[in-house]
Amino acid sequence: MTANNFSFVCKFDGITNEVHQDLSYPTRVAMDSYREMMVEKYQDQAISGTIDFIDTRLYKYCSDPCLPYGATYSHAGVDFIGSGNYSACSTSLRPLLHKETCPAEEETCSLSGKYQPTLAGVDDFFGFSEFYYTSQDCLKMAGKWDLDKFELAAAEYCSTNWSLLEENWKNKLYDADYNRLKHQCFKSAWVPVCIT
Repeated sequence: MTANNFSFVCKFDGITNEVHQDLSYPTRVAMDSYREMMVEKYQDQAISGTIDFIDTRLYKYCSDPCLPYGATYSHAGVDFIGSGNYSACSTSLRPLLHKETCPAEEETCSLSGKYQPTLAGVDDFFGFSEFYYTSQDCLKMAGKWDLDKFELAAAEYCSTNWSLLEENWKNKLYDADYNRLKHQCFKSAWVPVCIT
């Protein structure tokens, strides 16, 4: 399993501090938790009669914003189709971080009440492991971190039709395996959610 590890250098009043953070929450665990949350959401909606289906004329799917547009998967008896909505995906992932465990006065708290310094004023940010692969394999953005550019590229990737992403992958436009290709949208949303 891949954990989210990152380091950055902060300079305050001429003093340089290096921060190394291991969130110790593997992305795979986050994805499994997200899927369970989605299944519960749709089961609750089915009971209340408010379920959000996408009808493909052949089959009804539940919408998943964290899956590229048109991609499908099944989990716990529920069939999902990607809506490729990066913004909605990011919003849906926030509850997985359990920020409610953070002290009220703590401005920078990440996962389950763990302290995380702010990235405001950070001169250098180095992402490792999942951060690197998420930036590079499909988005081709490894190197100097730019959150705005990363989120624009991620939103574009997520909203791209799944059949085109598969075609690009077959033509070797991505340095990714099939699993990465399909879950890039989720991972692209997860990375910024973890660090902001």
